[in-house]
Amino acid sequence: MAQLFTLQSKSPNQWNLHLSILNADNDTREAPWYAAWNLVLQEQIFANFCQPPYLTVTYPQFPVSRHIDTYHPADDIIDGEGGDSGDEDDDGESYRITLSPSQHPQTTPPSRNHLLRSGAPSPESYRHPSLQLLDTPPAPWANKHSPPGRKSTRIPDFAQLLYQIEANSDGTVPLPIKYQILGLSLIVEVKKCTIHPTALSFTNILPQTDRQVHRVFTTFPHMRKLGVIIAIGAYWTYFEYDRDDVRPSPSESEQNDTTFTEDTPPPSSPAKVLTPLNAVFGPDGFARLETPQSDEGLQLVRIRLKELSGIEREA
Repeated sequence: MAQLFTLQSKSPNQWNLHLSILNADNDTREAPWYAAWNLVLQEQIFANFCQPPYLTVTYPQFPVSRHIDTYHPADDIIDGEGGDSGDEDDDGESYRITLSPSQHPQTTPPSRNHLLRSGAPSPESYRHPSLQLLDTPPAPWANKHSPPGRKSTRIPDFAQLLYQIEANSDGTVPLPIKYQILGLSLIVEVKKCTIHPTALSFTNILPQTDRQVHRVFTTFPHMRKLGVIIAIGAYWTYFEYDRDDVRPSPSESEQNDTTFTEDTPPPSSPAKVLTPLNAVFGPDGFARLETPQSDEGLQLVRIRLKELSGIEREA
């Protein structure tokens, strides 16, 4: 029997999210998932995230390379490969496992714990005592080249920018306002979901976010860390990058050169995960929206992003 709810059992925001997820689940494209993730970002992570003079804004399709607008011809091909990607979907950004049985002999999907070095905490100590990081080495069966399908290394699906507006000593703000960009709090990469994902599904997307982060660190040279959510439909996980762990980014001239490719991929992704999320998500290493695990995980991500922002914490 179908589970019944009353109209009052969910808030309007919860109904909006529920409907957007249902609609995207019933669709075959990536684009409908943008509505769901826009709601998650604005209502679960960044609602009342900061107070003036600090402001934060969610941008879809925000270019993280200077002088690049929301579309760039080089984004229609996979970095390091020429020609069309072979993906005929309108959206292009699809998740598929392409490993043959001989490449992936496991009879059960590997958990993210198999993709992480066990017991390898980050030497960094955070203000929030439970927020520690684990290294993310490559899986031995993972395809070290880019996964199939079109993808953008210049334009993540969402970017969360943090601003500070200038105010006079008496608290007044002259118009037009003057402001500075403090940096990016988070980028989000969204894929449509055609089959139930595994930990490997998220690991296969890291080459794309690795390159996006390279470009962010080049565009914002003062930034030291950046959070990344990878979403496959309603399933998601969180990674974090430290500038010191990321190999030098391409120069600005290289970024703007559509023929430039990074020929030698790094041996492993510098992305790390928050250890508290492992406890929340369990062996899979990810959660599905509208579950207690997801709600708790999003709250941990919110806390961590506030720490990284350097702005005053919530009361």
